[in-house]
Amino acid sequence: MHPDQSHLQSERRQHARMPLNRPAKLRLVEGGRYLACRTRDVSAGGCLLELEHPQLLMTGQTVDLAIAWQPNQPLILSEQIIRARVVRCLGLSGRQQLALVFAEPQALRATA
Repeated sequence: MHPDQSHLQSERRQHARMPLNRPAKLRLVEGGRYLACRTRDVSAGGCLLELEHPQLLMTGQTVDLAIAWQPNQPLILSEQIIRARVVRCLGLSGRQQLALVFAEPQALRATA
C-alpha cells in the first residue's frame, strides 16, 4: 500500500477482524438459492467467506448468512441469520472469496 493511502484502510475498517474458520450457509435473497461456504475472518461489521461456486456473486447482492458459531452446531436458528451485502468478490479456479458487510453490527458470539 502506498504510504499516502494508509489512512484509507483504517477509515474503511470500522471493526477489528478475527480469524474464524467455521462452516456457514449463504442464501441469495434474490432467487433464494443456498450455497455452502466457510468463514475466514469475522468482525462485528462483516466477514470474509470462501466458497466453491463457479459463478461469481456480484458486488451489491443482498444475502442472508448463517454461521455455525460453535463446532458441530447442527441447527441455525432464524434469529441467528444475518442480512449482509456483498462488497467484494474474487474468483479463481471455481472458488471465490466474498467480503460481506452486515446490515447491522453483530455481537460476536463466543466460539470454542
